[in-house]
Formats: sequence, structure tokens, C-alpha cells
Amino acid sequence: MAQHTQLPLWRDAFELSVQIERAVQRFSRYHKYALGADLRSSTRLLLRAITLAARKDAIALHARREVILLAELIRCVQRAARVITQIYRPPLEVSPCSALP
Repeated sequence: MAQHTQLPLWRDAFELSVQIERAVQRFSRYHKYALGADLRSSTRLLLRAITLAARKDAIALHARREVILLAELIRCVQRAARVITQIYRPPLEVSPCSALP
């Protein structure tokens, strides 16, 4: 059995985890600790499930199903995060009219 870290799926999930960490840092405080925490924990669970799925025993079959469910969960939470961050984007700073030429 190859090391689970050599699997393309695991490497992609790890990269997703890193990207989500970076994205969550830009969330507002409320969303960082609510929605961001869900995203972070989901990616950690996904990495764990992929690691278990790489095994060749009965646990692996259950873990493969869990990988699929967790990937769908992350996709749903990402969509929600995208919509929420667009709604709560801070307004553009407008310069006063007196500053215009």
C-alpha cells in the first residue's frame, strides 16, 4: 500500500485545506468563528477519511463513503461562505465631494 500522502486525492484535499485556512482569515469575526470553523473542521475530517480509505480493510469501505459525504458537505459550506461574504462585503470608501476637481 502506498503512503496516503502520495495519493493525488489526499494532496488535493490538503491543498484545499490550506486554501480554506487562507480564505477564512479574510472572513469577518462572526463568520470566521461560525462558518470558518465548519469549513476548517470539515477539511480536517476529509483528510482523516481519505487516510482511512487508503487502508485495505473493512474500515476503508466505510471511510470511502465518508469521503464522498464530506466532500459534498464542504462544497455546500463553500457555496454558503461565498454568498455570505459577498452579501457582507464592506462598502467601498467614497471620497468627499470637496476632493473632486
